[in-house]
Amino acid sequence: MKITEDAFDIINDIVAEYPVETGGIIGSSVENIIDKVILDVSVEQATSYCRYIPNISFLNECIEKWQQDNVVFCGVFHTHFFGVQTLSCGDKRYIKDIMESMPTDINNLLFPLFVLPNRELVCYLARKINGEILILADDVEIVKI
Repeated sequence: MKITEDAFDIINDIVAEYPVETGGIIGSSVENIIDKVILDVSVEQATSYCRYIPNISFLNECIEKWQQDNVVFCGVFHTHFFGVQTLSCGDKRYIKDIMESMPTDINNLLFPLFVLPNRELVCYLARKINGEILILADDVEIVKI
């Protein structure tokens, strides 16, 4: 995953202001570079039970707006705590649910984790191949534009 410094800073600022298990969506207006971030507005209600529960209606509205502005939806980010850089079983299940609900022309989505307390960005790529969904580690590169 390539992400602009500005988009990275937005996520970094979000985690400074909100509790763990916060999330949102990422997008690209520049091919293959994440440069758009939207925080999920339901973050305070969604942080119970140490899990991020997206506000699907709100995020889908944002994705529709992005489409009008030629921004490509690229995936969902959320925060983890205690240095946990791996996906939970719940994370993997939710990623598969998201991938199964995507239009047939969307075969890849990114699922970055912003890991606290060190504020590291770790990324996973979900890929549909022959009807199967694979979740793979993906390198992160912060770029200047």
